[in-house]
Amino acid sequence: MAREDVVSKLRALSAIFVPNRSFSVYVGYDTIENQFPVPIFGNRYLLRYEERVGGDKTYYKILDRAGIRRPRTYSSPDDIDRPVMVKMPPREEEG
Repeated sequence: MAREDVVSKLRALSAIFVPNRSFSVYVGYDTIENQFPVPIFGNRYLLRYEERVGGDKTYYKILDRAGIRRPRTYSSPDDIDRPVMVKMPPREEEG
């Protein structure tokens, strides 16, 4: 997406790019911020905040700073003391 020919085509079409999570992950935040001079819908510098782990710029830290409630995270199944909805990580492909 950040190749010169792709960027030139998008700019020639006066495109406004609507980023999604896959775009951010595959292209990379540094590339989006520094090497993708196509107008985007939203703020290209806030895409990093969609991460949920690591660093100071995460989705959960913004919610916490703003005082917005978010789902509780349990470190162990033994800590669960009520009915919960569980989000499981994707299974790795079996070979």
